[in-house]
Amino acid sequence: MFFNLGDDYTMKAIFPPRKKGKKQTINIGVFYLSNCFYYTFLSKDLEVKSGCVESINRLQQCLIEKYQLDLRYVRYVSVLPFHLIWRKSYYYPQTLTQYAIEQQVYHLLEQELPIEREQVWFDYCYQQQHLEIYAVRQEYAEQEIAKYAPLKLGVLDVLPRVLLRAFRHLSSNCSVGNTLYCYFTTSLILLLDLPQKTDVFVLQENIAFNLEKYLTELNQTINTIVVFQDQDTENIDLSSVSEKYLIQQLPKISVSEFICLGCALWGKNV
Repeated sequence: MFFNLGDDYTMKAIFPPRKKGKKQTINIGVFYLSNCFYYTFLSKDLEVKSGCVESINRLQQCLIEKYQLDLRYVRYVSVLPFHLIWRKSYYYPQTLTQYAIEQQVYHLLEQELPIEREQVWFDYCYQQQHLEIYAVRQEYAEQEIAKYAPLKLGVLDVLPRVLLRAFRHLSSNCSVGNTLYCYFTTSLILLLDLPQKTDVFVLQENIAFNLEKYLTELNQTINTIVVFQDQDTENIDLSSVSEKYLIQQLPKISVSEFICLGCALWGKNV
């Protein structure tokens, strides 16, 4: 995302006019599920506000009337379904310049994906010599955007980054060192959060078996395991790993609330 910050503060008089304070843009995380629009945002005092409405018009009305928000200063952030995303990670032993990163991204997309580059929307993250690329067919992305019309989405993010922000925010006072985040709904998504990078794994089988097996095979020291569980699912059994690791079980909320929170935290330092 690029923003125009080219304000002209050139002195036009002996004393420059006082600069007008810019109103801060508020991220509204939005997520469409089961014919409902879920939303979350953080107030000025960082209190989480969330809810659910049946239409986009009702959402805008709610933001204006209930929360007294100026819609000129809100940014709507949503997420692409995980199954639509192509994702791959690469490691480079040498540090890459911004130009080299972009060239690598273009080259890898053309090499890895069997469609024209013009038909692909993509994003990437380069951190500590690890390059992570996300891509989606343009037609699929546009279909997702159409669900929110006439709302104009400012950001369409990818699920791993959204989950990571929500996990970090909710566990910021407890997780230390290398952390494994476990997102348990109908399947299990594991996010291994290391100083150098974040690895993502998707598992479909029994959570206890997979988690224990994964931790055994993982060649990393894990300090903390943070678990999010959908409020509509039965409590999972973590006894097989609880004696070896510090376990933090997040309060049960709905999947939609969790995802909307991660969307609302876009651009924040989490």
